[in-house]
Amino acid sequence: HLSIRRQRQMCIRDRAFPYLVLAGVVSILVFRIFQPYAFSGPGFFGLQPNPKWIDNLREQRAQSSGNVDFPPAMQWARRPVWFSGENLALWGLGLPLGILSLVGFLWAGWQLITSRPGAWQKHALLWGWTAFYFTWQSLQRNPTMRYQLPIYPTLEIFAAWAVVYLYDRFRPPAGSRTRFGWGQIFAAFLGVGILVTTFGWAFGFTQIYLRPITRIE
Repeated sequence: HLSIRRQRQMCIRDRAFPYLVLAGVVSILVFRIFQPYAFSGPGFFGLQPNPKWIDNLREQRAQSSGNVDFPPAMQWARRPVWFSGENLALWGLGLPLGILSLVGFLWAGWQLITSRPGAWQKHALLWGWTAFYFTWQSLQRNPTMRYQLPIYPTLEIFAAWAVVYLYDRFRPPAGSRTRFGWGQIFAAFLGVGILVTTFGWAFGFTQIYLRPITRIE
């Protein structure tokens, strides 16, 4: 059994390494094409970092850390640690999808804590990344909502997983006369309801920008 396990591990490693190298090359290539300001040039292979770009990063870092005081930073004073999460649920995902995402995230975390079979293989990577990134950004001096964008997809995955898990859990046993149980019907209505209400939430939010600005009016 140990030899078979080692062979599987070596096979996974040999298969994963070329894809990791490919991902790195593609990342560098995309960054070079879509962030030309970061390089001095003059040609495509002029990969020396642009000193002005580095200085701008340092300036922004100083502003976000509070070492430099300027008027736009005043809005972040005395913000609670849950500020970005609250905005993410209310304005980013919308309250229906935000609540379901939180439920799915906590549910998956509970399975990790209780060591449910297969939980670590299913949830550990996404759950750990989401928890780490959300905590890290929430503790920053300027916890703006847009900095949480990298975890929007993972939160939506946990929301979808919660619906699918609920549907599968209440599946009627083999040989049963009923094709669908009440739990499955509830899960289906829940999934459709979240989609509809999230669309309505986004539609209502976009209507704000189709009306005259109240201050000007």
